[in-house]
Amino acid sequence: MTLGIRPEHIKVESLTEHGDGMIIEVDAVEMLGADNIIHGKIGAQPLVIRAAQLNCPKVGELIRVTLPAQDLQYFDITSGQRLDD
Repeated sequence: MTLGIRPEHIKVESLTEHGDGMIIEVDAVEMLGADNIIHGKIGAQPLVIRAAQLNCPKVGELIRVTLPAQDLQYFDITSGQRLDD
């Protein structure tokens, strides 16, 4: 099974905020006007996050990310087909 989530559904918090989630290091930030595209990794897997302009971490900064359960999608690893609920 492969896990997927849309970049705009990933929640970003600073480490100063208390909460659950994974801590990742920011590899790159693309500033696109109203949105920022934040690049990082979970383990060896790349992670791309679309965040509001106000959320602009620096490269090398650690941030906390959460993947809301209601926004997760599951896919068959062989066929690539989405697995329905």
